[in-house]
Amino acid sequence: MSDSQYTRLVGTDGELGRVVGVAPATAGETSSVMVELSDGTRILLPQAMLAREVDGHYAVALSRAELVAHIGDDQRIVLPVVAEELHVEKREHTTGRVRVRKLVREQEETVDETLLREYVEVERVPLNQALDAPATVRYDGEVMVIPVMEELLVVEKRLVLREEIRLVKRVAQIPHQQTVTLRSEEVVVERDPRETPTDGALEQ
Repeated sequence: MSDSQYTRLVGTDGELGRVVGVAPATAGETSSVMVELSDGTRILLPQAMLAREVDGHYAVALSRAELVAHIGDDQRIVLPVVAEELHVEKREHTTGRVRVRKLVREQEETVDETLLREYVEVERVPLNQALDAPATVRYDGEVMVIPVMEELLVVEKRLVLREEIRLVKRVAQIPHQQTVTLRSEEVVVERDPRETPTDGALEQ
């Protein structure tokens, strides 16, 4: 067991403190025990009030309140508890000076790197196809196909069969009477009385 367990002081309501020393008896007085309570207060108790238990600690048949009330102020010893604190200060002390100069050196180095550059190849494919609805952008593999549309005014000329005219040839016999003037020629020979026949010409 540790020394702290041997010097523990236990009352009726639990641990009260510890025994820190025994004062030897003087003439006409009994020996006393120095007890330090848990709050740091030290008091002297008659050794007869303490009993040593089997496990080594001391026991008193009083509670903390009864023990404080039983001991008068003249028997209570208040010892200040002093603790040292370490205070550290830092002071700047110049041990030397340095001068720093910056030199700029130039040198040429050849850098061989592969640079990536993206570019777009534009290919125009004429189609001139009629659409029933607007076309949208689509992808053909990695190729983006962007439709270019245009509205055109269409004037359409159509042949329309308005009607048919049907001709039917028929033969009809219709009585017809008409007066027609016909001309004919005839020759009339007459002798001129003023002329006489000569050279025995015969009269015809």
